[in-house]
Amino acid sequence: MSLTTFASRQPAAYIAGTVFDEPITTSTKMLEKANLNDWNVRLRTIETDARSKTETFEVIRDNPFDGGLDRLGVVGERYGTVQNEQAFAMFDDLSPQWEAAGQFRNGTLVYGQAQTGESILIDPNGVADEIRPLVVVSTTHNGSGALNIGRTALRLDCLNMFQAMFGDLQHSIKVRHTLSIETRLKSIRLAWKQNNAYFAALADEANALFQKKCTDKQFFAIVGHLMGDRPEENVKGSQTKFDNNLELFSEAWRGQPNEKVYGTMWGAYQALVERNQWGRKTQDTDNGVENFAMAGMGLDVTVANFRQNALDLVRA
Repeated sequence: MSLTTFASRQPAAYIAGTVFDEPITTSTKMLEKANLNDWNVRLRTIETDARSKTETFEVIRDNPFDGGLDRLGVVGERYGTVQNEQAFAMFDDLSPQWEAAGQFRNGTLVYGQAQTGESILIDPNGVADEIRPLVVVSTTHNGSGALNIGRTALRLDCLNMFQAMFGDLQHSIKVRHTLSIETRLKSIRLAWKQNNAYFAALADEANALFQKKCTDKQFFAIVGHLMGDRPEENVKGSQTKFDNNLELFSEAWRGQPNEKVYGTMWGAYQALVERNQWGRKTQDTDNGVENFAMAGMGLDVTVANFRQNALDLVRA
């Protein structure tokens, strides 16, 4: 079974996270609301009678629901744990408005999303297409990834969330889980305060793309770069899948959520992002829903690469 997502849109972070009505501006309250507090993530030596030059540890936590002990992963001696409290507290002095938080993959990946109080308007005296800059923090507890502080943006008309690089400005800061990570968190917090240049570049890029016209022919030429050539034979329904995929790009390009920016390169980019997120088929399972939400938040590398490639094609 698969889910059709065009008809039931909501911000990706809401799909699998904890959502609430009251304003939350402190990390302590956000963590409590999402059951991410007091995990006491720690290392425990794995005992073995085999000889080894290095120690191996299991990463364990206290389960927030039943108090039991959970193993989150196995790591080497250079790994350093980061508590959820440490990761989220970096934003307490930036006055965030927390929107959602939660965990994926049985607690091995934790994330939070917050508004920064800013807003970007494309063509403010015309279509007034609004983009809301957001903060996304994520960290893993199994050695599979770094602590990630991401800058992302949400286009409100179609709830497209996207990350991109503008020139030399990065959309995220990554810190490995090493034993020196606590001292490096201070420099990350300082770097985050200086992120205004990133969103200024986003506003300039989006407005410039809005000013550039895009015909149907140009849009489908960009789609052709992304999809490749249509299969010559319908092996295992490959032609049918290709045609259906092309139709989804067409629906995103000409559909109501893209109506205000249709016919522009900004609209072309948003249609590509929309197809990539809202046109996908998602298995009606816990893993399927998690994968869908992670893709929408920019936590899936393949999806993030697609969206960056789409932006580069639109720019060109």
